[in-house]
Amino acid sequence: MVTEQEKQAMLKAMNAMNNSELPVTNSYSKEKLTKTHANPDVDAMLKILENFHSATDLATNKILSEDNIKDTIHKKQDSITVKGLYEIKIEKEFWNKKKNKNYYSIFNHTGDCVFENVALFESAMFIIKNLIKEQYTEAKRIYKLDQDYIKHLRDMRFAKKGDSHIMEAKYSDAKYKMLEVKEQLKNCLFE
Repeated sequence: MVTEQEKQAMLKAMNAMNNSELPVTNSYSKEKLTKTHANPDVDAMLKILENFHSATDLATNKILSEDNIKDTIHKKQDSITVKGLYEIKIEKEFWNKKKNKNYYSIFNHTGDCVFENVALFESAMFIIKNLIKEQYTEAKRIYKLDQDYIKHLRDMRFAKKGDSHIMEAKYSDAKYKMLEVKEQLKNCLFE
């Protein structure tokens, strides 16, 4: 919380920056920004700030007009449509009392299933990104890695049920392989 003494210190600093004796208010109008000061450095800094605000406003408007996210992704309860070209259908698999596993199947605009039972949502989105760019081999590679990931995750789940040292070793091995595949998937995102 700001104390009254700190508020007064801030007001004094603002007055010094504005080269005025008037109390500073919380509302800043465009009129105050274009005020000329005795010190030319203040006017130069003011010009830089105005240019910065202008550039950021232009960039923001350009991005919003180029790619409106609301028009790109539509979410329903059990599916997500991306650019009207692909649809991700979400299917739940019951694992235990605490966890369910979501799987994602990707359908093209004609309703044909392109990839089935994708384990990670990130993989599904990355596959769609590659399909839109027409990089089909990359999409297949992501799918294969994703399927390796779920294979190792299932192996972990199975090995966790056992109490022997062999099952514990299988669990550790599956976990290591699963994390290795997950790292490969992350690397695909940054290539």
